[in-house]
Amino acid sequence: MRSILKISIVLASLSLVMACSDDEPSSGWRVSEGDGDQTEFGDDSAVIVAADGNTFVVTGSGTAGDCVDIDGNCVDLADVQGRYCDEEGAQADVILNEEGDVIEVICYPPADDGTPVEELEVGDDGKIELPQNESGSVIIFPEDTDGTVLEGDLTLEAERTTLFGNGVEETIIGGDLVVESNNSRVRGLTVEGKVRFPSNSNNSALILCKIHGNLEVESNGFSAANCEVYGDVKVSGNGATLVNIGVGGGWMVSDNAVCEGCYSFADENEDFELADEEVGDPVDCGND
Repeated sequence: MRSILKISIVLASLSLVMACSDDEPSSGWRVSEGDGDQTEFGDDSAVIVAADGNTFVVTGSGTAGDCVDIDGNCVDLADVQGRYCDEEGAQADVILNEEGDVIEVICYPPADDGTPVEELEVGDDGKIELPQNESGSVIIFPEDTDGTVLEGDLTLEAERTTLFGNGVEETIIGGDLVVESNNSRVRGLTVEGKVRFPSNSNNSALILCKIHGNLEVESNGFSAANCEVYGDVKVSGNGATLVNIGVGGGWMVSDNAVCEGCYSFADENEDFELADEEVGDPVDCGND
């Protein structure tokens, strides 16, 4: 099953990750089974997202030269994080192409005193209230909202905002989500409406998600991985990277994008759950 809701770890359970240079185990990196969309902000983890939909949760603190072995491919996680994430202690989602090479890294700010972390609130009217007072802030969801449909629409406006959900089965936005800020990240949630990244949301990212409506992207430098979109996917901006995106509706992606492991599906029983027999053919960049 390609869905992010099912995970297939090919490494032995709780095995140590082997070093790239020899056969001795690394004492730093550890791979454990678990849904990548359910990691918490600020924990000691990185998630490796493969183009076939598998996710690998890696913990510890290995050094450059140590290898996380993903289906026989070496991912030098310390080197990758050091090159792509310029803040010490930053979390990362590392995205692989179909050959197992790193093609994108989504970085999140470190959970220290310098990062504003705010918790989403539910107002007296039952609708969600989104705090975003500072650029560079991280917005998290309280555990008591897990599994509850949060009514209302959300709009991200502050620059470099991270909306960090608790997982696609736990954080459920009942309306639309609009990202109107550059360098923002949205992770680990379900949106029952549509998701829009207009032209003023350049270099933003969407990962480990489910969208009942359409995904519409007009901005440049957009990245997305491991998302099921039950409506249309429309990406008109330049320089997009799409990895393991499933689409139930139309697929309209500019031909200058990078598409790896993307596929069509038909949710015939309209339950917003993707079964193996509902998965269709691969889709490439360009309009199909």
